[in-house]
Amino acid sequence: AIKKFYRIIDLHRNSPLAYESYKQIGDILFLKLEQYEQAFTHYQRMLEVYPTEPRKAEIRFRMAKSLFHLVRLQESKAAFEEITKSFPESEWAEKSEFEIGNILVADGNRIQNQDT
Repeated sequence: AIKKFYRIIDLHRNSPLAYESYKQIGDILFLKLEQYEQAFTHYQRMLEVYPTEPRKAEIRFRMAKSLFHLVRLQESKAAFEEITKSFPESEWAEKSEFEIGNILVADGNRIQNQDT
């Protein structure tokens, strides 16, 4: 499936189909395959290819969530905090606030487990 989406991107580089194909590849890597490092890199590439994309808050949220799954908690927290600052009125800011809470809990549990 990923190869087919890359083919669409090659054929329709300046079309909305290309963006949706990029997004689908990210969904496959993140949601289906749980390849969070590859998903993070893919989303990073999306931001480079589509720097003015109005849905970039969602892409950045997915990058931060990838970092969380990679247990890069401080980087993830910083990324979620940046979303809340850059897109304060978006649904992604609200979701980021929730994820920051999850990180604080996960990090607290990790520290507590190290002490025992």
